[in-house]
Amino acid sequence: YSDAQRRKVSMSLERSWQAMIQMHDSQGRALTTSAFYEKSLGVYDSVSSSDLYIGWLSRGIGWGLGGLSCSLSVALAVWVLSYQNERVVRASQPIFLLLICVGTLVMASS
Repeated sequence: YSDAQRRKVSMSLERSWQAMIQMHDSQGRALTTSAFYEKSLGVYDSVSSSDLYIGWLSRGIGWGLGGLSCSLSVALAVWVLSYQNERVVRASQPIFLLLICVGTLVMASS
């Protein structure tokens, strides 16, 4: 870049930041940084809180599937520990199988 191009880019950035600061200062209430960014791009669309609500059926299904995943992870870890001396489990390396169980438990609990 030449010096003139750098000045042009820095002036453009400064104008953009000044516009965002001016929008922030003109607001009576606090908005998130992402809202200001979207407003500066001209793509801001406020979402009502009712659109963000997860219904009881979907929430129940999510909790049920999460609980099932956690339960299966723990049950299969117990199974691996109880059958760790069997030929098939030894061939699959019990430590590796337990790491998979712990990983799926962490994934399901998050």
